[in-house]
Amino acid sequence: HSESRSPTFDKCVRGRTEVEGMDPAEACLHNPDAKGPQIVIWGDSHVAAAACQIAQALPDYPMREFSIGGCPAIPGMKNIDQLTHAPVVAAAGCAAFDQIVEDWVIAQKDIKLVILYAYWGNYIERDPFDTRAGYVLPDVQYAVPVDDDGSIPEAERQAYLQRQFAGLVRDLEAAGKEVLIVYPLPVGAWHVPQHVA
Repeated sequence: HSESRSPTFDKCVRGRTEVEGMDPAEACLHNPDAKGPQIVIWGDSHVAAAACQIAQALPDYPMREFSIGGCPAIPGMKNIDQLTHAPVVAAAGCAAFDQIVEDWVIAQKDIKLVILYAYWGNYIERDPFDTRAGYVLPDVQYAVPVDDDGSIPEAERQAYLQRQFAGLVRDLEAAGKEVLIVYPLPVGAWHVPQHVA
């Protein structure tokens, strides 16, 4: 089906304009009746695409999903449009979302595992992705510090993102959480449902 998607995608994923007033305790909870320690899965729309299936693979653990389109778990960042060099809509929503989630997760003693999952290259790299199958996926945005206008030198941008991400992992581990970093979903060379059909 050309519109195939995870059954919980539309219910659980948020947009950058929906961050204000967000209550993390009301985020989607998969496996709500499971008795094991709570898991958090946190990232962008790739999380929303896979969270339901990950929860099904871990039926003994309740799993709280924090997913927001176009926002990886890299604190203090926003997205810049690759072509116009302008901030994307409600760009600062990413940083606000990540801060809300980090503060809440650290405060929850029953959360033992945090899964960080995103289309990382989309924010860190600035190159189109060549599938080597006659199709090039354009890279339309990249991440910069939340107070930057897109003029930060590339080496400084990379170093900033690395510091921010490493700092998040350290903060989570210092709060007693195990952290699992998941590589992005594969990027196909074709529209997969149509190709399969």
